[in-house]
Amino acid sequence: YFEAYLRVPSVPVLTRQPDGHLQWALPEGGDASAFEMPVEVQIGMETIRIEMPQGRSARPVPADAQLDPQGRLLFESPASS
Repeated sequence: YFEAYLRVPSVPVLTRQPDGHLQWALPEGGDASAFEMPVEVQIGMETIRIEMPQGRSARPVPADAQLDPQGRLLFESPASS
């Protein structure tokens, strides 16, 4: 996944799908299925790491969960804009 940060001028986009799963999208036609960067999610007082096999979360995430609560990842999120 570091290749996407190094080679693509725009940052990845993290979207929340209607079914509750998170999905990476790469700008400029990049292959998001190869971008498997895990995401930390805060649900209530608990922070957990969500694996992203093939660019999609392994499990649904509640709508009120805070994505990347520590601000460690560089991404855009249309859900929060």
